[in-house]
Amino acid sequence: MILSFLESLKHTGGLKSIALLRIYIGFYYLEKFLKKINSEFLSQPLFASELNEALGKISISPSYKLFIENTIIHNWLFSSYLIVVLEGAIAISYILGYLTRPIAVLACLLVVFFISISPIANLESLRLLLAIHVTLLLIGGGRCLGIDYYFYKKDRGLLW
Repeated sequence: MILSFLESLKHTGGLKSIALLRIYIGFYYLEKFLKKINSEFLSQPLFASELNEALGKISISPSYKLFIENTIIHNWLFSSYLIVVLEGAIAISYILGYLTRPIAVLACLLVVFFISISPIANLESLRLLLAIHVTLLLIGGGRCLGIDYYFYKKDRGLLW
């Protein structure tokens, strides 16, 4: 596997910049993950209060608002853990370059959720993050400087 990692540098030269972007975004999510783990995010309903505040500022469909209130806010502890686990999985996957495409799908879904509940001021950075995740999904950014190249050599499927 280590030899495949070193081979990936030689055979996927055009993906080096994508790999650096993937690793940077991985460390971005790792920072968010560690910040949430080390704060009261999992022990206090901070996510639920942020959602309540956001729902008052944005205009969304009543059925989606009802879904957020009854499902996500009502189950704030599960929702908080889900956000933290997803951010941790995205961080690890992007840093190691392992299962980059499936994790990019989850990252896109997470960012689309945050776009749907964000005020207009935060939308530009979230849209940029969504574009990065879609790029990693389409290109398969784990094949260079990542573990995905090892599996890509053996089985060229949609995962790698």
